[in-house]
Amino acid sequence: PDCIIAITATVNSDDDDGTVREWSAVEAKMSIAEVYADFAPEVRKLIDQIPATSIYANAVCDMDCLQTWHDGPVVVVGDAAHSMTPSLGQGANIGLEDAAEISYFLRDLTKDKSKIQQAIQDFVGSRKERVREVHKASRAQALSKNKKDTSLGSFR
Repeated sequence: PDCIIAITATVNSDDDDGTVREWSAVEAKMSIAEVYADFAPEVRKLIDQIPATSIYANAVCDMDCLQTWHDGPVVVVGDAAHSMTPSLGQGANIGLEDAAEISYFLRDLTKDKSKIQQAIQDFVGSRKERVREVHKASRAQALSKNKKDTSLGSFR
């Protein structure tokens, strides 16, 4: 019977120049096979049976957290301010936290807009430490190259 099996594999690039490049399906299959070479024979057999034409390979990148999240009344939040790898599954959550927190700081400004700059600065100041902590853990997990780090359980 026909069936679909979805496999997600992370293969860290050794490209040191920071260039993001697309992989061909053949390159992706070879990299996946190399990463899983020491796994059980059943896993290697499954990988061998995957047609290269069925592989979708894309680059996953993160960026350093921005130092400045606002310019005047314009504020960036979520991935625009602190894009991270999906390693911890926290990127969207951190963006939602940003939205909830900025709404808290802006809640009383409907009548007095003169305090908007201070409210934005307070928002950014309240978020940076948590965002940096999760961002750092996400990056560390992505770079761990198949190591299981149980210390990251507190972020889930």
